[in-house]
Amino acid sequence: MFDSLRTENRVTQLSDCNVVLVPGAWHGAWAWAKVVARLRALGINTLAMDLPGQGRGDGRHDLEGHADVLQSVVSGLTGRTLVCGHSYGGAVVGEATLRSQGPLRLLFLAAFMLDRGECCMSVNDVAGESASGSDSFEWVDDDHVLIPREAAMEAFYRDVIPDEAQDALDRLTPEHRDTVYGIAQHAGWSQHRSSYVLCGRDRAIVPAVQRKMATRADLAYYLDAGHSAMLSHPELVSAIMVAELLREDLAQTGEHPTQGLPAAVAK
Repeated sequence: MFDSLRTENRVTQLSDCNVVLVPGAWHGAWAWAKVVARLRALGINTLAMDLPGQGRGDGRHDLEGHADVLQSVVSGLTGRTLVCGHSYGGAVVGEATLRSQGPLRLLFLAAFMLDRGECCMSVNDVAGESASGSDSFEWVDDDHVLIPREAAMEAFYRDVIPDEAQDALDRLTPEHRDTVYGIAQHAGWSQHRSSYVLCGRDRAIVPAVQRKMATRADLAYYLDAGHSAMLSHPELVSAIMVAELLREDLAQTGEHPTQGLPAAVAK
C-alpha cells in the first residue's frame, strides 16, 4: 500500500518528516504502537505521547496542561510535521498553539475538533447515543474519572482483536475532569491545514457528531471502523498519515493525496 504513495518526483523524503501522535482520554502512547512501528519502518521520526495524568507521568493533568506539553514537543521539531490526535487527543491538538520549524499539518482521527467555548462532553452528549457519554463514567475521586471496562469495550474496542482489546482495557488510567470537561480556548485547526478521519462504526463519538466536526477540516477521510482505528486498522491509518505528509508533493505530480488508498478510505 505504501508503495503506491511514493513518486520519483516528490521533494520530501519521509526520513525528513515527523509524526506526533496524541492519545485519547484514559489512553497512553501504547495505543499507537502498531502505527508507530509502521511509520518508523518507513524512516519517519515518530513520537507517541504519554500525556500527564494518574499512572502516566507528572505535570498538569488538564486540557491546558496537556496542550502545553504537546507544544513543547512540536516546537523542537524540524522538517515537515504531522500532529495527529485521537478522540480527546484532538482537543489537545486544537488547544495547543502549535509552532514548528517546518511545515505543519493536523490530523484528527475520530477526534474532538473543538471550536472555542466547546468541550468534549458538551459536544459528545448532544447526540445522546455515545457509549462513552457522561452517564457511563465512574468517578474515582472528586476530580478524576474512569470509564468502566464494559462501557469501554462497547465504546472503544468492538472491532479490535479480543486479546488486544483486553490488554487495552487493563491499561486504561483515570483522567482529570478538566480534560474531557475542559473548555477549549483555541481552535488550532483554523490556523493550520487540517484533515479529519471519520470512523463510521464508532460508538464513542458517533458518526453524526464526527460529521459536524469534520466540516471544519480541509479534507475528510472515511474508514469503516470503530473508535480505535489505530488498533483495528493500523495499516490504513498509517497510509493516511503518509498521504498527509506527502500532500504538497503529490499535488505537484497531479496525484490526489488519497490516490492508492482503498476506495473505502477516500471520502
